[in-house]
Amino acid sequence: MSKISRNKKQTSKQPGTNYLPWLLKNIVSAGIVALIMIKVIAPSESYKFLLHALNIDMKIIKDYPLKSTTIEERYHIVLSKIFSYYQSVEKDTPEDAVILYPSYDAFFPKDKEPMFHNAGISNKMWAIRFLYPRTIISASELEQSPYKDKITHVAIVNGYGVEYLPYKDRLSKNALFGVVPLNISEEMLQEINDELENEN
Repeated sequence: MSKISRNKKQTSKQPGTNYLPWLLKNIVSAGIVALIMIKVIAPSESYKFLLHALNIDMKIIKDYPLKSTTIEERYHIVLSKIFSYYQSVEKDTPEDAVILYPSYDAFFPKDKEPMFHNAGISNKMWAIRFLYPRTIISASELEQSPYKDKITHVAIVNGYGVEYLPYKDRLSKNALFGVVPLNISEEMLQEINDELENEN
């Protein structure tokens, strides 16, 4: 008998692989993971927010098909006031601006009803995402930032940020939201104050 026919016989005699233990082990593992998700992760507040956000996103996708809306319209739908604030800052600053950006406490003051309802607006990375190529410096990192002496503009939220301006005592009390240059001429200051007075 040749070596080839002997190898065929040996191969054919080997028993088939038994998949039942493997299948049972995977079913049990999937059940344990599902139980952990239901009992531990789902009740967590942060995950509830995530699930709620996903439901909202799915509703938006169904109500506003991608083909019928622009990216800006979708940002307005999802982010509303947040996107409007970013647009305002973008419109009022040049691309090479170095902007001092407010801290979380400015966006969500304890003594006022917050205008924004998503903490993401206070996140520096969100600001960079929407305001690039402008340089963003968070107020909390001002002392350590290599750009602290290069600031050209200050973003104002709920009246916070005005304290960083050298002309803060001469700026209208109506300066609650927006962005203003750090150093300006007398004429420019008068224009800003006139605009603020006309808005209110």
